[in-house]
Amino acid sequence: MARKFLTPIDLNKLELQNASIQNLATDPSSPVTGQIYYNTSDTKLKVYNGASWSTVGNTQEEIEDYVDGLIAAGGGISVS
Repeated sequence: MARKFLTPIDLNKLELQNASIQNLATDPSSPVTGQIYYNTSDTKLKVYNGASWSTVGNTQEEIEDYVDGLIAAGGGISVS
């Protein structure tokens, strides 16, 4: 059974070891800024920025798409 902590936990700069991020299939319905979880449906780590859920990190494909967009928009980079 999970134990609820109703106050912040100060680890005094000590490591949190062998922890697991909460696994959910959909975004939590009442998030708070800074909340994180692992989306098991799209296999991405997400964080709530106060307005929406954002994916943490990028896949190589997302980075390539971003760079392609910069090139197409004349973002000052080129491929040789």
